[in-house]
Amino acid sequence: CIAYALEHNVELKQRAIDVDLRKQDVFESKNRFLPDVKAEVSEQVGHGNLATASGMMNSGASSKYSLSYTAASVTSTMPIYTGGFIKHQKKVDEFSLESALHNLDAARKDLSIQISIQFLQVLYYKNLTEVSRQQCILSKELLERAKAKVEEGKSPISEQANAEAKLAEDEWKLAKDEGNVTLALVNLAQMLTLPSPESFDISDEGLVMPSQIPGDMNLQPSLKYYEGCVENYPTIASAKAMVKEAESKVLVEKSKLKPTVSLRASLSTNYYYIFDKGIQSPTFSNQFFEQNPAEIIGVHVSVPIFNRGATRAAVNRSKLMVQNKQNNLELQRQELRNEI
Repeated sequence: CIAYALEHNVELKQRAIDVDLRKQDVFESKNRFLPDVKAEVSEQVGHGNLATASGMMNSGASSKYSLSYTAASVTSTMPIYTGGFIKHQKKVDEFSLESALHNLDAARKDLSIQISIQFLQVLYYKNLTEVSRQQCILSKELLERAKAKVEEGKSPISEQANAEAKLAEDEWKLAKDEGNVTLALVNLAQMLTLPSPESFDISDEGLVMPSQIPGDMNLQPSLKYYEGCVENYPTIASAKAMVKEAESKVLVEKSKLKPTVSLRASLSTNYYYIFDKGIQSPTFSNQFFEQNPAEIIGVHVSVPIFNRGATRAAVNRSKLMVQNKQNNLELQRQELRNEI
């Protein structure tokens, strides 16, 4: 049942997708150091003045022409210094992935426990049903004996009535226990996300009975057990990763207060054609490949000066989020101790 649930449970599938999404975030953050390259081609037709050899139109000039303008460019930008933004954002995404992985592991453990509890619940009701069934068989035998004694005149009719009432009570209890078995099986089938709970049943074959457990085995949870597993348990590991993620977000917001430096390079060219037959336009090959190509490379520096305190507020919010995640970590430790 546990193996089937781990494979088909919808919540686990959702958490697995969440892990894949976090992996894509990490992949993206790792590539932020690389340059980006984009190509652009445009075609325009208009009426205006041929202001320069570039073919750009200026409608404010006195002489106006109808023309077409074709432009093409390849541009690349590469970050050189970002104030630590890329480095810290990469850590944020990595800690987010770590938290998602631990959450998936925790969900698997929790589902396994819930399936085990519900499985044992079914067995419990089955055992009660079997006891009730045996009790009904015994009550029927006692009723037959009471009837025989009444017929022989050895017992009053009230003894037979008492036996009939006892049988009716036992049959009612048997029906109730059988209903509990059905409901428990339906609940287990739903936890397993079975297409239909009809004809679903479980077997107790291979289970270890309490009488088979060694008498010297301590089954009671202890503080030593709690201390040994608490820091490595998935929910605690996830909460710790979330604290580190929040701390990294503080550094990300602080990096926005620093200047950024980037390297940009571009290659562009254009071609224009004037529809006025009285003006001879240079050929496409002459303009596009010989006259108009331009190569530009430069360093761009951006210095934040004032953004109405938005970055400062973001830093303060991130610090408060760190405290929030630290409190959540302590709550997770308390809840785990209670569960154990």
